[in-house]
This record gives sequence, structure tokens and C-alpha cells, in this order.
Amino acid sequence: MTNSVTSAPSLAAIRWTTLTLSVVLATSTARPSLACAAVLFGYAVWTTARPTSEERRATNLAVVVDVALHVAVVASTGWWHSPYVLTLLSPIATATHANALLRRAEARESLALTHMTRLAEANGLLTELHRVAQSLPVSLDLTETVASTIARVTELFQPNAHALLLRDEAADGWIVAASMGVRLPNTVKTANLPAPLAAAVDAAGATLVADLSATGPGLGTVTSSGIYVPLRARNELVGLLAIERIIPTTLTERDRALLDGVAEQAALALDNARWFGRLRQMGADEERTRIARDLHDNVGQALAYMSLELSRISRDT
Repeated sequence: MTNSVTSAPSLAAIRWTTLTLSVVLATSTARPSLACAAVLFGYAVWTTARPTSEERRATNLAVVVDVALHVAVVASTGWWHSPYVLTLLSPIATATHANALLRRAEARESLALTHMTRLAEANGLLTELHRVAQSLPVSLDLTETVASTIARVTELFQPNAHALLLRDEAADGWIVAASMGVRLPNTVKTANLPAPLAAAVDAAGATLVADLSATGPGLGTVTSSGIYVPLRARNELVGLLAIERIIPTTLTERDRALLDGVAEQAALALDNARWFGRLRQMGADEERTRIARDLHDNVGQALAYMSLELSRISRDT
């Protein structure tokens, strides 16, 4: 940024002050060189009066013209003995001003480039999330929902190992709904979860672990980096999702943000499927109870009636 010394009004003040002092010195000499004074005066009037911006005044061409004109005047009037040597302060100030404006323009360009890069990344992330949302399962079958979620995660991240665990409230543990590249039992107690997954239980979102050697082993024995995300739906923890790769630091913050978005939608689909399964099971249990009750009532009445009829027939006989 330019300061008060190198601002446009300051440049004009420096130019006119040095020109005035130089003219005064020139008139006190035997050969005043009024032609040079006239040239510098006309140039000062032109640079002061022209309606251009600071950036245009400080372009390379303007600086070159300014320096060349003043150096020519000083050289033609005796170099360091010239009465116009003070006017060299004006092109020096102009060059300083141009340099400051160039740095400011570079800073603005760098900031704009940074903003454009971030906007491009955000746009790409939103586009990917929209595509994921369209491809996530709409089925209410839990098996199909798990399979579709894992297929989408595999397509997006190409992990060397992954695992999808569903919360089992009754047993205070986790049901391993899907896994690849790891050896896990069908159910896992919370106390037996690997350290990164255990930390994800209380995390607000996806957690990126660039190097598992510093935090403890993950799901796999040879994996070196991973992303672990809790699956929450309706403010309830319904599962955990983990992806891991063998090569460390290959998973990035963009991958973490993308998996966070995928997990939010997958959690809702999984929760819907689990609730639908529970309701279907409850309906099946109620239907079995109703059928058993009907059989008991109807068959019992029929048998009692048949017993009475047989007794009557036996008496009549």
C-alpha cells in the first residue's frame, strides 16, 4: 500500500517544490537556462492537470518518461552542478510510488486468485455433493442402502480399507454392516474400537488423520492415513464410517469435507432404512399375534362345539 509520502498529492507537491527551488537557483546563475525551466514547468502542469488515475500515472512508461526528461535537463545544464539537480527527486518519488502501486496490484491479484481458487474448490465440492445426493439410495431396505453407500464411497475415494458400523443400542456396541481390507467381527464393543474410530464417536464431523503412526493404528494393519466420520441423523448417532489408505498424506482436507457431506446424507438414508425395518418387524409380530389369537379363538370355539355335538350324538345313540 502507498503511504502519504508516495501518494499522488505528495508527488505533485514534491514536483512543484523541487521545480520552484531549481528555477530560483537557475535565475541566480549567469546562464539561467530558462528553456529547460519552461520544459519542466510545462511537464509539471501536464502531469498535474491530466485526469488519470494513480495507477496510470505510475506505469512503467510514465516513470521512464519522467526519469528521462529530468536526467536530460540535468545533463544539459551541468550534471551535478546543474541548478535543476533537485528536480531529480521528483522521478525518484514517482518510481517509489510506482513500485508501491505495483506491490499493491500484485497483492490484490494474489488475493483475487486465492478467492477464485477457493470458489472453484467450493463449487467443485458442491457439485460433487449434489451428484452424490442424487445417487444415494432411496430404498428403505437396509442391505441395499449399506451396499449403495459403500459403492459410492469406494467410487469417490478409492480407499484401501473401509468399514461401516451401525449403532447397536441394546448391546452398547456396533454392528459391522460392511468392511473391506480389514478383519472385524460381526459386532464390536465400544471399548474395543480402534483409537481413531473411538475418537470419531464424540467428534462433531469428519476427522482427517494424515499419519496413523502418530495417533495409533486404524482399522487395517498396513494403512497409514484415514478419515473417520460419525453418522448422525436427527441428532442421534446411528453409525461410524471410516476409509483408510496405505500411502500416508494422500487424503486431503477436500476429501475430509467431501466425506463429511456424504456422511450427512448417508446417515439419514441408513436411519430411515433401520426405522423402516423396525416398523416392518413390529408389523409382522403384531400380525403373527393376531393370527395366533384368531386361531386360538376360532379353533377353540369350533372344537368346543364339536365336542358338544359328539356328546349329544352319543347320548342319542
